[in-house]
Amino acid sequence: MAQILVKRDSEINKDDQQSQLFNKIKTCEMCKDLVASRSQAVTGYGDFNADIFIIGEAPGRLGADITGVPFTKDRSGVFLQKMLCMVGLNESEPESTQPKLKGVYITNIVKCNPRKDDGTNRSPTNIEISNCMNHLEKELEIVKPRIVLTLGLPCSKLILGKDFDGKDFGKIKKTDNFLVLPLWHPAFIIRGGGIQKMNEKKYTQYFQQIRKMIV
Repeated sequence: MAQILVKRDSEINKDDQQSQLFNKIKTCEMCKDLVASRSQAVTGYGDFNADIFIIGEAPGRLGADITGVPFTKDRSGVFLQKMLCMVGLNESEPESTQPKLKGVYITNIVKCNPRKDDGTNRSPTNIEISNCMNHLEKELEIVKPRIVLTLGLPCSKLILGKDFDGKDFGKIKKTDNFLVLPLWHPAFIIRGGGIQKMNEKKYTQYFQQIRKMIV
C-alpha cells in the first residue's frame, strides 16, 4: 500500500473540520460487514493540536467499540494509557474511558470493530482499510503532528510502505510530513513480547523518547 500523503494547504477552522469529519465517520456505512458488527463507529480522540499522533489498527470489541474512545477499557487500551500516564501525556487514570490527553491524538486505521462469525476480533480487510483511508488522511491533515506512532505491523506498513517488515520497530523514520516511530502493538507486549522479550520497562523507554522530543 502506498505511503500516505498529507495535504497541508487547508486553513479552515479546526473545530469545523473536526465536526465535519466526525459526522462523516459516525454516519459512514461503506462497509456492510462492519456496519453489522460494530456497536458504533469510533472517531479519533484527544488533542487536535497534538504533536504526537498514535495510530492503531481498529477498535477492539471489548474496548473502543463499547466506549467510543480509541484504546480504552480493554487490556491493550489500558496498557497504552498507562504508558502515556507514565510520561505525563495522560493526566487521567489508565482505566479512564475519557482520558485527559496532553499533546496526543489517538485514532485507528479502521473506525469500526471487525469481527469473525464467532464474535471475536479479526483484522480489517484491504477493502475496509481503503474505504477508511480518507478519514485517517483527514485526521492527519487537521492535526499536522510532528511525530506519528504506528502500533503494530499493519499500521506501520500503511504509513511507511509495504516493504516495512518490522525489523526496524523502535527506530525513528522520516517522511515528507512527519517523523514516524513504528512500535509493537500493546497486545504483543501483553502476550510476552515474542523473541525480542519486549516488556513494559523497555516499551516505556520509547514513550520517554518521544516525550523528550516535543519538550
